[in-house]
Amino acid sequence: MISTNSDVDALRFSDAWQECCTHLVHARYALKSMDAFLPLDGQKLSSLDLESIQDIDQLVYRYSKLQDSMGSKLFPALLKVLMEPLEESPMLDKLNKLEKLGVLPSVQRWQEIREIRNKFAHDYPEGDEMKAAVLNAACSSIEELAEVLDRVGKAGGAL
Repeated sequence: MISTNSDVDALRFSDAWQECCTHLVHARYALKSMDAFLPLDGQKLSSLDLESIQDIDQLVYRYSKLQDSMGSKLFPALLKVLMEPLEESPMLDKLNKLEKLGVLPSVQRWQEIREIRNKFAHDYPEGDEMKAAVLNAACSSIEELAEVLDRVGKAGGAL
């Protein structure tokens, strides 16, 4: 049997969606294990034990992977499945199209979430108060990412 481009596109979409779902499950698990010490402040952050730091590390890793995978794999795969010809377009054009389709509630909010991820990726040498603020922002945006993932799944036929 010969695969068509639409079959390949659907498979790429499904794989990307499943990858994102896996990252979300692990991010939520890490977040749940952090309940006892959230919200963070600089003092709490500096006094955490090694197990709690591992929970934070897992959240940061999964949050970053989820946000990266959504932007670099899932969104382009969804647009291909929906036959939106934006392969060569800048990311901002893709995000604007996703907002028009109702997948993203706001391009601006997606960019804010991306900035949270960037702060983790570049590990800026800021004080504990700033690190705590970024971690709190990530924690509060996990469910926003889940809602976007849900809308992507519905739009692409994964749900």
